[in-house]
Amino acid sequence: MESLNYKSIYTPRNASLVKRAAAFLLDIILIMIVFVGFLYLFSLIFDYDSINNSLNRLYIKYGVMIEKDATEGFEFCNVEEATCLAARDKLYEDQEFISLFVSRQKLLILMPVLSIFLSLLIFSFIIPLVLKNGQTIGKKLFQIGYVSKNEVRIKPIQLFIKFLFGEFIINGVMSIMGIVYILNGSGYVGIFLLFGVVIGNIICFALSKNKTFLADGLANIFPIDMQEQMLFDTIEELQKARAEEAKLYAKHKKKY
Repeated sequence: MESLNYKSIYTPRNASLVKRAAAFLLDIILIMIVFVGFLYLFSLIFDYDSINNSLNRLYIKYGVMIEKDATEGFEFCNVEEATCLAARDKLYEDQEFISLFVSRQKLLILMPVLSIFLSLLIFSFIIPLVLKNGQTIGKKLFQIGYVSKNEVRIKPIQLFIKFLFGEFIINGVMSIMGIVYILNGSGYVGIFLLFGVVIGNIICFALSKNKTFLADGLANIFPIDMQEQMLFDTIEELQKARAEEAKLYAKHKKKY
């Protein structure tokens, strides 16, 4: 007589890395499209182009920015030259320049942060709340969902923690700040922030039992394959179902 190869139907099946990668790629494309849209909208609201153009006019006025030719536009003067240093010193004494420069620097941080916040709010919180089980558009398409570490349905607060602390603050803000620092000449700080996000996610993935990244780990959830997956709202419901399953298995095994 053959014995049954018992495997609980209530045990969550981890989603394959291939499906997770495909879902992530689709989601990140959608997020970036909306992010760029919000960024453009905020540039209009805060009149970024006007501030930037006013700064460029002051750069040209004081000789800090010089015209190359009709086709290549302008470039900054050589700071090693005495005339350039003198022009820059005069520019830095101009209160209008200081005000415009500070405003632009603030916008270079504020606009991307607001844009990524709203983009992630839509795709990493609102849509998963509507689709249930933490599913984004990409995860819905590839039949991937989330369960808590105790293997029951995730709660809205867990989804909010994943969005706010994992996706927005760690993956979003830290990455944006890294790029801003690099563009503003603080390369070491920018690289540290960017690599910190990447390395943190790699370490979390390598050490976690269910191969989760930082955002999932913070929320105590992990991705599963939703095909033929049975989920429960509470631990008590799950334990009851498993107990009934174990009884049926034992009865069946005894019979044969």
